[in-house]
Amino acid sequence: MLLEKIGLFLLVFLYFSPFSICYTDNSFIKPPKNKSIHHIDTYFDYVSVDKLKPIPALSRNVFEYILSREELERSVRGWDYSARLRSKIELAGSKNRTVKIATIGGSITSGQGCGNGHSWPMYLSLHLKDFFPNNQFSVHNGAVGGITTTYMNVCHRMHAPLDSDIIFVEFSVNDPVQAQPLFENTDRMSFERLVRKLLNYPNHPAVVLVHAFSFNSQQQSKNFYFSSENEVSVIGDYYGLPQISLRQAVYHRFLYNDVPGFWTNVTANRNVDALTGFTFYYDNVHPDGRVGSRVLFEQAIYLIRRTGESLYHESRFAKLTSTKDLSIMKDVHLAAMRKLPVPMVKNNYESNSDLCLIGSNLLDHVGYVAGFEWINEAESIRPKWGYVGRMPGAAIEFEVDTYMTSANKDTERALRNGIEMVLVQIAHLKSYESMGTGMVTCHGGCRCKSSQLEGIWEDRTSQVSLHSIRVSSHRQCRIRIEVMGNSEEVKKQFQKFGETVPNLENVEESLKTRDKEFEAAEKKQQGKGKEVGKEEEEKEKVLLHNKGNENKMNLKRMKEVEGGETAADIKNEEKRLSRLKTLKMLDSVARTKVKITGIIVSDDLDTDFKGLINFKAVEYTGDISFRGGGTFEINNHAH
Repeated sequence: MLLEKIGLFLLVFLYFSPFSICYTDNSFIKPPKNKSIHHIDTYFDYVSVDKLKPIPALSRNVFEYILSREELERSVRGWDYSARLRSKIELAGSKNRTVKIATIGGSITSGQGCGNGHSWPMYLSLHLKDFFPNNQFSVHNGAVGGITTTYMNVCHRMHAPLDSDIIFVEFSVNDPVQAQPLFENTDRMSFERLVRKLLNYPNHPAVVLVHAFSFNSQQQSKNFYFSSENEVSVIGDYYGLPQISLRQAVYHRFLYNDVPGFWTNVTANRNVDALTGFTFYYDNVHPDGRVGSRVLFEQAIYLIRRTGESLYHESRFAKLTSTKDLSIMKDVHLAAMRKLPVPMVKNNYESNSDLCLIGSNLLDHVGYVAGFEWINEAESIRPKWGYVGRMPGAAIEFEVDTYMTSANKDTERALRNGIEMVLVQIAHLKSYESMGTGMVTCHGGCRCKSSQLEGIWEDRTSQVSLHSIRVSSHRQCRIRIEVMGNSEEVKKQFQKFGETVPNLENVEESLKTRDKEFEAAEKKQQGKGKEVGKEEEEKEKVLLHNKGNENKMNLKRMKEVEGGETAADIKNEEKRLSRLKTLKMLDSVARTKVKITGIIVSDDLDTDFKGLINFKAVEYTGDISFRGGGTFEINNHAH
């Protein structure tokens, strides 16, 4: 009996020891055999660190973790207990199934400040295949700068595909730090609703919380404890979510401030060429591309690796002990399919239906238009579409479904009985100059109080803001925005600048013309009908990164793409830019401009979006991780 126990112990040791060949074929994800993976020793051994040697760029042949194993272990958790994540990583072992990863969040995840490298989702997309050549993944980055969970709670479907398998969520920097009352406030309740909505996606995805940390920002002011992560992580714990904490990994390095790659007394934007590889942040908020974003990527890839290794060893142990009744994956899959518990915050149930009409999604919901124009006001490659009205009396009506449903039956009954009103928010441009005022009314089906949409403010910025109204529940709610002002005075300005005075009668043909123009512009933007090679893509990246005259760069780009643009296209673009210049001068005098870029409808009754939403970024598709904002999707399939 004793000999049998000793023999079993030796057998287990050989299977799990570092000297054994553990990574044979099975369905679980496995680290690559031929890739060298180790850690750069810059934390514990200060004697051997060259203080003047920067962190090198990430190699495709030898992967060096910047973080130590200890730092990774204490800052990455959930690989051993998240049933959903474990089931998705097991799924990656299937040769006929691609595991779809989505990332949502603010500017840190979208890639702002990553000009000297990549955003962390782009690193993930580029190197997943290096780590796991026998497995299939795709990465979709739906992060947009300047947003919080109050927006994403409603518009998540625009940013995270419904068929996602793993969703990384990063809002710990953008969300308020000390929202009151504790947890029972708009920000934390919105975050919990967002988590519940994502967990209810069709594929039962694993939701991973990513807690970024801005060491030098005024908000966090170098205090370890001053972060919204303290409260957001509790919501994650309640739902058993895997979590990644930048603060847990690097805060002590920041205190020393003398290790290459982790300088915090200076930021890379002071001198990118000289400071790349030495600093962690590009500015006071955003990690740079060489070190900061790479550290976040290391944490994400470590989470995936550790989950796969855990499953692999558990499966081998089951085979080793001949435990035929032990079905690890059966238990994992059952746990992954389990229904959500009641909300952590009492009665904080998620809505079952939200409506997010941003950018081109707005087109099909216009019921009436007179004097408003669907126009791209961008002077660079990145489009800025919206409905613009300048002439007082110009009006536009949007027909939206405000008949919302809720997981909270009491809320739904209140909506049906007219006791509660649905929240509708109109996304519109605000600036310190040239903007006017719009009158907002409900013009059919639903009812609401009239209000004024103000386009002017004192801040020296031009951003998209949100105008909130409460509207009754109805299938065909008509919301009308009308430009206010003195029409005779503005008409003189139109004539002075040679612009045609808008027709304020409802012209249905204008809708058809609008659709055709937008379709042509969208086709041109996405490059349909032409093949753009790698060389042209690189040219476009260089032009985007360049901080010179964007108008001239845009025309130069079109001329440089051989066979891609005709002379007529270039001429039309020149005419468009010339007209925009004229309209700017007109607006500066008339000051009646109203620009509508979206409408959001939600039955999350106590949600009131805060901050500024940079909706124009959602319109751009392409790899702009080096510039920031927008969305990109990269698919890396193993062959």
